[in-house]
This record gives sequence, C-alpha cells and structure tokens, in this order.
Amino acid sequence: MYQILSETMKSIFFLSRYNSTRTSYWSGIPYFARQKLDQNFDVIELNPAENIAFQFFERLFSWLRRRFAFRYHFQDSLLSGILAAPYILYTIHIKHRNKATALVAMAGSSELLFVPKKVRVILFADATMEQLFDFYPTYKDIFGWSKWESCSVNISMLNSLHHAFFTSNWALSHARQISTLNSTNSSLAYFGPNLPDQYSSNLIDQRCEEQTLKFLFPTTSWERKGGEEAIRFLTHLSEKITTPIELIVFGQTSSSLDFNGFVIHQLGWIDKSNERQLNKLIKAYQTCHFLILPTKADTTPVSIVEAFCYALPVIATNVGGIKEMFNNSQAGFMYDMQDMGSAIQWVQQHNRNDSYKKAALDSRKQFEKKYNWNQWVEKMQGVLHVND
Repeated sequence: MYQILSETMKSIFFLSRYNSTRTSYWSGIPYFARQKLDQNFDVIELNPAENIAFQFFERLFSWLRRRFAFRYHFQDSLLSGILAAPYILYTIHIKHRNKATALVAMAGSSELLFVPKKVRVILFADATMEQLFDFYPTYKDIFGWSKWESCSVNISMLNSLHHAFFTSNWALSHARQISTLNSTNSSLAYFGPNLPDQYSSNLIDQRCEEQTLKFLFPTTSWERKGGEEAIRFLTHLSEKITTPIELIVFGQTSSSLDFNGFVIHQLGWIDKSNERQLNKLIKAYQTCHFLILPTKADTTPVSIVEAFCYALPVIATNVGGIKEMFNNSQAGFMYDMQDMGSAIQWVQQHNRNDSYKKAALDSRKQFEKKYNWNQWVEKMQGVLHVND
C-alpha cells in the first residue's frame, strides 16, 4: 500500500458536483471518498454546482419542468458545464494558483470539459449517461434532443480523461464501447460502505437466536427500488413459513402500504451526518437477517455494499452491475423479477441455520476483499502517482 508522509503530502483537486458534506448526494459516496482522500492527500475541493449561476439555472429548469413539463436535463448539459467553467478556472488558476496537477472527480460530466488540460482528471463513476437514460425511470420523459446532448457531452468528457474508474464491468465495458477509453486508461474500482464498520463476529450467532426473521429494505425511490415487489415477496414468504416476519424500511415509503402477515417498521429518511439517525441505521444492519432489494433499475447499489459490511446476505434482482457484486459467492441470492419463487425457496433454506451462517460470512468476505475504502484509495493512489 502506498504511504504518503504528512509533511510531503501531495495536493489534489477533488470535484464533487455538490459539497461533499451533503451525505444525500450520490448516497454519500463523495462524503466518504473525501474522508479517505483527506488521510492521504492535501485535498482542495471544487463544487461547481454551488456557484450562483449554476444554482439559478438549476432552479429555473426545475421550475419549468414542474410548471410547463419542459423536460430538459440541465445537470449534464453543455450549458451546465459552461456555467461551471468560470468557477473551475478561477478556483484552479487564481484561488489556488495551480497548486495541484491532478483532479479526482466523483461522477461529473460537462464541467470536466473545462478543467485546464495540464490537470490530469481521474473520474470515478457507476454508469454512462446513455445507460442512465436507458435504465432509470427518472429520465424516461426527458426530451430526445436533451438526451442526445447529454450523451454527446458525456462521450466527449470520457475522451478527455486521464483515467476513468467504474464500479462494474457493466458500466466499464459500455464506456469503452462509446469512447476512446481502453484497458490502459480505464479500469474497475470498488467503493466501501457509507457508514462506519461496527461489525462483530458474534452478530451472526445472535441473529440465528432471534425468534423473528427480519428483512431490511433501503429505498431512495419506492417505485424504482421495488417497494411493492418487496411487500409481495414477504407476503408470499409469510404463507410458507411459521416464523414471524418483520420488514424494516428506511428512505422513501408508499403512502398506502398494503401487506398481510408481517410487521413493517419505517425508519424514514436517514441523515448519515446525524449521529443519532446513523446509529439507528447501523442497528438495523446489525440485527436484520437479510437485505431485500427487488430493484427495477440500479447500477452498483450502496445498500448492498453496506450489507456486505455487516454480513447480511442479500436478496436482489439481476439488474445493472448487481450480478458482479456477488462474484460467484454465496453472499445472497440474485433472481429475475419473474422468478420470485426461487428466491423465496432460497430464504427458506437459509432460515437462521448453518447455511445462513455461511451466506452471512461470505457476505462479509465481499466487504473485506473488495468493497472497502482502503482498496479504493489504493487504486486512486496508483493512478495519481504515475509520472509524478
């Protein structure tokens, strides 16, 4: 592992579209990435979306969307990059006098086109714009010409990078197909959980002693994450086992939950920068038996990484980069939306027994081997130290 002494710590720019202290942005990934980089680098943060011009147009297009159904995707448009450019150039050239020659960008698109050429840009992302437009319901009603613009800008941005890291082969292979990225200047990098590691080896045994089978369902979007499917899954499961079932939901929920045969606890939205709320979430990960995620559209879900950290076997649908996260392990069960029965059978076979313990340990191994912030920062260091 690379080690940088504090007195010779290298300076880097760190671009997060919004301030990295906003743990709600990209599920908190920029927040935890910035914390890890701070331990190894002198980090200078850039937040192009925090400048007044960007905020004005962001709110303007948001209002036009609500008032007149004007479906323009401003955030990744060429216009958003042009508005961010003066802030980026001022911050790099004048405010910090070209102090750093490398920039780590957490996602980002058009604004990266305006970073000075002598600054090496390293991107960390989970999908291309084309994948997001094709995949996410949020983008389905965007104007066709707006999608074309954002995708074209995204490709130009990919072509300009010094190096690109993606969280899955699903995203990486597509990025290489649509741009000049290749095996030399693009690769995989996995991120870690967006909460502290408070796992202990006795957690799995404690769960097996519980009289109730507990499921954790994280959702930023009830529809997209498969809220109704999760309810239907547990309803069918409750008909096949005598064990009491509980579902713990954090994030967005439906206003009219329709379920039978089990109890639902709603934690609401969790602010991970709030210690009390964070502890509530950690307790849920510690005490639940399974993470259930019948999602309809996802890239590399943060909640699965957090489940790995706390040795929760994961029951998830096969979409986006999720298949790769299991990596042929027994860390859970992945199924197609039409084949819920096989997933229910798997849960029955792993109901607080030795098979469950093995699946839980395999889940933890995924965290220890791949999905942790230490390996992420090592990947960053490896690229940042080339040609220094």
